[in-house]
Amino acid sequence: MGTGEETAGRMRQDWPSVELDAVRRLRVLAAAGGHRMFAERTLAASFDEVWSVASDLEGELPRFITGLRAFSLEPAGPGGDRWSGVAISRIGHRERFDVVLRSGWCLMQSRAVVGGMAAVPEGEGVRFALFGGLRLPGIRTVRSFLGSSPDGKGRLLMDRLESRVAAKAAASAAD
Repeated sequence: MGTGEETAGRMRQDWPSVELDAVRRLRVLAAAGGHRMFAERTLAASFDEVWSVASDLEGELPRFITGLRAFSLEPAGPGGDRWSGVAISRIGHRERFDVVLRSGWCLMQSRAVVGGMAAVPEGEGVRFALFGGLRLPGIRTVRSFLGSSPDGKGRLLMDRLESRVAAKAAASAAD
């Protein structure tokens, strides 16, 4: 009979493991949080073209989220991938966000709102996903009464993002 450490080591070796790419991790995060607005699409563009638009939270986010007038970022600490953001809605409401932003991954959350984006190269294009939702007490109960589907909102955001990627690529090609 082996020691406890030897037994634990053998058990860890026997456990299956799975590596999830950024898009799959985002899907799990959205599902675990009960956030129904999740959209995924393969875009016919390079990773750099897609991520340069998606990760430009100050310049591009207000262009594809129409209720957003402005979004500003500042580092949350020295170096790294953590940021502090402030979103200003079209009607002037301000919401402070904690943001994790790295290549192919963005997660943003405030007291009331959570959202994220992820991208991974796939073949000749990029698999891109986004999700969003409210973080309010009782929101699941309210949604069960409303019964509306968030699929249309996800498609609309994807369409706008894809349009911005195409416009930026066309502008770069013209230069």
